[in-house]
Amino acid sequence: MTAADLTRPQGWTGEERRGIDGVTLKLMSEVRAAMEAHERKEAATFQELKAEIRENRDESDARHAEVLHRFESMQSSTMVMLQANNTTANEIHKMFKEAFPEGDVAAHRKAHEHWIAKDLAEKEFWLKLKQDVVKWVVIAALSWVGIVIWAAFIKGPA
Repeated sequence: MTAADLTRPQGWTGEERRGIDGVTLKLMSEVRAAMEAHERKEAATFQELKAEIRENRDESDARHAEVLHRFESMQSSTMVMLQANNTTANEIHKMFKEAFPEGDVAAHRKAHEHWIAKDLAEKEFWLKLKQDVVKWVVIAALSWVGIVIWAAFIKGPA
């Protein structure tokens, strides 16, 4: 087994370390898609309300109050959506800061490579130790059997 085999498990292509990037990008993509869908919905609602206002200029104050209330609801729902997205973005930013102290991506990667190499070396150590213990137990058992047989041979027929 070479040193390269200890630092990189078989089949390791480097994609594992980029897995968090994929999750983050997917999350950011989903947030963006949700925001764009929300914006499209709000734009459609705004156009409907605008058309209603044009068509119903002569309607009562009660109708205008309802339209105003709908506009305020839109504004409120947009603020809730923005706050939720801001919270998500802050959580992602916090995760990145924790994962990459001082923004050092290379050091983060090297730390993981070190941990992987250390883990592989530890597994190799325990495997070798188990093999050695089994080997010496077998040798001791065979030696014991040999001693018993030799003692019986020296003693002669009973």
